[in-house]
Amino acid sequence: LGLETFYDVLTSLEKIGQVTDMEYETDTNAQIVSCYTAINLEIENISVRFPNNSEDILKEISLHISQGEKIILSGKNGSGKTTLVRILSGILAPTSGTFFVNDDTFRKINLAQYRSQISTITQGETPFEGTLLDNITFNDPNVTEDDIRWAINGAQLSSYFRFLPNGLDTEILQEGNQLSSSNAQKILIARSIVKKPKVLFYEDPTERMDDDTAKQIIDFICQPEHKWTVVVTSKNPYWQEKANRTIIMDKGRIINDQKINHA
Repeated sequence: LGLETFYDVLTSLEKIGQVTDMEYETDTNAQIVSCYTAINLEIENISVRFPNNSEDILKEISLHISQGEKIILSGKNGSGKTTLVRILSGILAPTSGTFFVNDDTFRKINLAQYRSQISTITQGETPFEGTLLDNITFNDPNVTEDDIRWAINGAQLSSYFRFLPNGLDTEILQEGNQLSSSNAQKILIARSIVKKPKVLFYEDPTERMDDDTAKQIIDFICQPEHKWTVVVTSKNPYWQEKANRTIIMDKGRIINDQKINHA
């Protein structure tokens, strides 16, 4: 099983995991409420080894992320960036080491509650079959029209909606096949921000957009007024300009971790 194929499988599992828990997950039955005023993440000596691999993909990584940081993960293909994002977002479980959310061990917290406070865009993810409204809100009755309008504007989708006779009721084909790749990514961006989560985990979220559109979205995501944490992998250098912390990875290890001062 090649690594690229393995990630494709993980992406599919992540989508399934939105409606049912993975086998490795343990969860409490506590009511899901927005109890976090902030989310601070910490991992200690995390290692990851995929089945049938002889070497770890991540090697004893320790990291602390505070609420509100805007972090760009950089490194060559195969350096471990994507795996680290998927550990932090709860898609993957580490082979060894500990993951803390606000000083609570990840395995002990209510995983559904944690997921309700974060948003993730995985590499290769596409909209699903259903209406635009379904895709942006997941039919959450707590999402208001103002929330939707704000998310659409932030994702630079307003001009696209002007040409849709059925607006939010427009039907999306399987995997968003009738959409341009740019608009498909914008829909995922709108979905990720519409509930104003505490943390955004992004894997190449703007790679299919033209430079100007990508810059407008990155500017919006990284506005100081937005207190969410952002952890992003991307080849777009503009993320580097807007981030306040850069982490460089190589061969499964963090080789550089520094704050960025844009003053």
